[in-house]
Amino acid sequence: MHFPECINTTSADGTFYIKSSGDGSTETCGLYLFSDANNIIEVQLNYVNVPCHTGGRVALVDGWEMMGELWPSPSDHGRPVEERTVELCGTAPPPRPFVSEQNAVLLQYRLPAAGSALSVRVRHLPNPRPCNQLMDGTTEVFSLRNFGQRRNCTLFSMSPVEVQVLPFRVGAPLSGGGRRTRAALTSTKCARRGWPDFVELGEATGLDTDRSAAVSRRLCGISSSAGPPESVCGMFVTRLVSSGLFDNHVLVRARLLPFQQMLSLCAADYGLDDQQLEESLKDYSW
Repeated sequence: MHFPECINTTSADGTFYIKSSGDGSTETCGLYLFSDANNIIEVQLNYVNVPCHTGGRVALVDGWEMMGELWPSPSDHGRPVEERTVELCGTAPPPRPFVSEQNAVLLQYRLPAAGSALSVRVRHLPNPRPCNQLMDGTTEVFSLRNFGQRRNCTLFSMSPVEVQVLPFRVGAPLSGGGRRTRAALTSTKCARRGWPDFVELGEATGLDTDRSAAVSRRLCGISSSAGPPESVCGMFVTRLVSSGLFDNHVLVRARLLPFQQMLSLCAADYGLDDQQLEESLKDYSW
């Protein structure tokens, strides 16, 4: 598979061949890889011809990076930021494949010299314990679970969605076991109650949800029923924050909004008046 554009996004696996345009461009290009929410991504550089002295560069990022922001954010990922990127140049491919912790990887490359090229093999592998998940457009019900570990898990969508929180258990033990027992209730006042575990929902303005997320609500406790669906016009994030004291689990139903519904609901956010909205729908044959 070849990629004629500088910035590309694909959920395909297989072997990709990328070569220099030969015009001496020093622009850094990116191939944004993603897969199903329950997968991780393995990237093997099979062939590398990227001369260092010409300014050539190849980098693999565990997650997605855009405009200086990284997803998953530093507080939501199992590795330090400095360990999430591998950079190289020259002609020797790395001996081991690069394996992500979630269903998203970024391949960056700068190939200014004519004849520069690389061959990349991409495989999608099952992830038995998914934590951070990028919405892939096909999955509709997502499971966020910490498996008793001290870590955060985030569901992230870059497009408008309709979202609904399904049954969850956050900050409550599965059984006694000597741990503090809490009443079977749902609370939106988790911090006031001093509960360190909660799930938060909100919109984001960038990939780094630590800095850009505007939390609309927090939930904790136990719920056996589904909450009301709501539509979000911007980027959307659901984050499960876990102290490691409890085995937290939350189910979230989320679907990308169809184009017509997106424009109808989000016209004001996009600065469209009624006439512009009607013209936009006509342009897309709605």
